[in-house]
Amino acid sequence: MQVGSLHRCRDLGDGRYSVTSLGLIYFTDLQTGELLEKWPNPITGQTVDFRYPQPRPSTVIHGPEGIESEPAFPLPGSTQRHELSAPDIVGDELWLNEASHLTAPAQSNGTPALRVHDMYALCSPVAALLDTRQQFVPCHGSFNDFNSWSSRFQMGDRPGTSLSRCQGRKEASLDALPPSFLALARRLHPQLLADPAAALTSGAKP
Repeated sequence: MQVGSLHRCRDLGDGRYSVTSLGLIYFTDLQTGELLEKWPNPITGQTVDFRYPQPRPSTVIHGPEGIESEPAFPLPGSTQRHELSAPDIVGDELWLNEASHLTAPAQSNGTPALRVHDMYALCSPVAALLDTRQQFVPCHGSFNDFNSWSSRFQMGDRPGTSLSRCQGRKEASLDALPPSFLALARRLHPQLLADPAAALTSGAKP
């Protein structure tokens, strides 16, 4: 997986702020690194078409106690829950753990029940966080999830789960993102990368 996201933050005052995000995920061949467009599913024996549609931005509003509002998941009966640890200072670094959980019941159209558990560990330098003159604070992050089968794998109603592990860092500019990710993004979503500010505005709700 080659994963990248663009973000626009706005200070709303009173310790509140909004973050508009737009994520891009590309699946690649383990041996060649080439984009996966057709994947031979080893469980079903079927060849699955992987598609990479234009992503849409979404906006989350944060307050002093955590997330205040976020887009609803588009399946009836869905519930979302978030957990945020207290900051933990180790030496000159601040660590923060975050988890989000999503549950959606099976749908009348045959869509199976869905469970998503995302877990993040984030690390930033304390000095940068305390410097009010800085508009950008660096951050390293690691991510794990434990989920029901994604619909993209076309597993039907077969039981099972998927595991993902990612790691990366926040950058101040688009060009600082990994070349392997940028090559795929510019190939599949050239308009988005040509004007990220416009992409983060289109369709986003405050």
